[in-house]
Amino acid sequence: MATIAELAQMSADVYNGTQSSDQPNPPALLTGLSSDWSVVTTSAAAPGGSTYWSQGYFAVVYRNSLTGEIVIANRGTSDVNGATLLQNLLSDRALAANTTPTVDLDAQAFAKYVITQVLPKDGIGSISDLIETGHSLGGSEAQ
Repeated sequence: MATIAELAQMSADVYNGTQSSDQPNPPALLTGLSSDWSVVTTSAAAPGGSTYWSQGYFAVVYRNSLTGEIVIANRGTSDVNGATLLQNLLSDRALAANTTPTVDLDAQAFAKYVITQVLPKDGIGSISDLIETGHSLGGSEAQ
């Protein structure tokens, strides 16, 4: 099982992701993690990735080669660019108003994509091996 330190590291590393983080193992997304972890995909690399990105949503799917665990790490409020920051701040405002922000819906759609398309296609783990994590707005997305 992923340790709290590993989940925290993934939650921190996801802030290093960019719209072009569709390489198999972007080094910036694996900072401080053991070699057992690899990047499976990112929301930017998924079909409709630019849609997720334009709404301010970004996540990375990690896999542990020893345990088969899958972690979706969701990025929180970020100032990657003006459009992303604006969308994230609007999402933060929606949370404060007790309404569902668009990025939460994007996170749900991405999780569904991972469960229905990524896991079965790659023969990776099962739904019981899936953990979601995130910091700040990413924590709401993980819920």
